[in-house]
Amino acid sequence: MVNEIRALKRRKGIMRSISLLAVLITLSGVGYLVYFSEVFAVRTISVQGSKIVSNRAIIDAAMIPLGTPLAQIDSAAIQKNLRVFPSVGSVEVRRVWPSEIVLAISERTPVATMAENGKWKFIDKFGVMYGESSKVPDGLIPITANSIAARAAIAGVIEYLPDSISRQVLTMSAATKDSVELTLTGNRTVFWGSYTQTSRKIKVLEVLLTKSARLYDVSAPNFPTTRN
Repeated sequence: MVNEIRALKRRKGIMRSISLLAVLITLSGVGYLVYFSEVFAVRTISVQGSKIVSNRAIIDAAMIPLGTPLAQIDSAAIQKNLRVFPSVGSVEVRRVWPSEIVLAISERTPVATMAENGKWKFIDKFGVMYGESSKVPDGLIPITANSIAARAAIAGVIEYLPDSISRQVLTMSAATKDSVELTLTGNRTVFWGSYTQTSRKIKVLEVLLTKSARLYDVSAPNFPTTRN
């Protein structure tokens, strides 16, 4: 009886070993099929969401070799390659099995515009300049700035301006990130300073604009001033 029990345990142990080996062989085969085989290799590349840059230009710049197994595609390298296009904010590299790569592009959102070489460039919230238009784009405030940091400071202010103020703004400028100025209708100027304390400055300016003045200084919002 004891011998029979031992024999049964040995057979169960052998069966478990055989089952485990079969699983390992299967997984190895699947791993090889996915990572090395041409069965799951790139045959098609498509682009979604790119309006400023052509799909063909996106695909060329991505430099994805056809025939490369999907599992070997380096998403980080593709994203780095596509930084050549300033309008591209982010890229999601999607693997669509068995053989397609989809490049999902999220373009930058413009918050302002700036003249350069006879064209109007778009400016996003980070101060990045991209694209171009032959005229001032509708709904965007024209700005002038000496650096990307200054452009970002202006963009930071624009993002929070309420309609009651933004519809009075003609242009904005900044020599540095701490010297933002707004030119308003009626030959009025607002010295904003840095983009910090934006919410506080907006509340203060809304009150100041109820008074007639040529210059409104909210750079130190706890001590605002006006001047004719």
